Amino acid sequence: MSLPRLELCAAELTAKLTKTSKILSVTGFCISLHAWTDATIVLQWLAQLPKTWKAFVANRVSQIQATLPRSKWRHVPSMDNPADLASRGCVAPHLSKSSLWWNGPDWLGKEHCQWPDRPIVKEDPPEKRAKAQLLVCSTSSATSVLNDENATQRHQSTADPVVDISRFSNYKKLVRVFAYALFFVQKLKKQESQQALSPVNLKIAKFQLLKVDQKTTMLDEYTTASQSHELSRKNNHRNLILFF
Repeated sequence: MSLPRLELCAAELTAKLTKTSKILSVTGFCISLHAWTDATIVLQWLAQLPKTWKAFVANRVSQIQATLPRSKWRHVPSMDNPADLASRGCVAPHLSKSSLWWNGPDWLGKEHCQWPDRPIVKEDPPEKRAKAQLLVCSTSSATSVLNDENATQRHQSTADPVVDISRFSNYKKLVRVFAYALFFVQKLKKQESQQALSPVNLKIAKFQLLKVDQKTTMLDEYTTASQSHELSRKNNHRNLILFF
């Protein structure tokens, strides 16, 4: 597990411990809660909504924010962090006499305006969830293809779809996701009356994916063939069928 993730787990444990302090406040004690961490990445994670991050971080950020609002989290410099004394091997005689260990940093007893400011970090934190992108394709002849099971072989698209194939590790799932995208586009254009995917939709998706793959892996051959030029006799792809 990475160090930032471990720091986040420590912050989660801190948030759980604050529940005890909240119980004390109910019994008559007036307590103003503030949580501290020297991990700037954790503060960046807590400053955003959980859905911004990947699952591991998102789940813990959600738990922390539900217990302690993100406005209550502040930054403590490493040199003023009492927890670092124990984690860095401070011997017992020195620890027993340490004012930082027993009382915290000197500025903790001062007004909030004198507390350390959060450092400005320009780099984006890790664990950011990739934004979903809407796939919009132009399929001018999709209606005729849906009405003809043999039309797949002569189907021509006015614009090539863009698919990030690397995001999928399962071919069947890739085909179905892409088929749903095409299906959705046709629904928006009101050119699709069906309520569910059909085998023809899946066949169209496979056809379009083959085009994308060929343009990616055999760009030179695709360009030559699309201009009605013959491939070189020495080309190993000469006998393959290219889709346009």
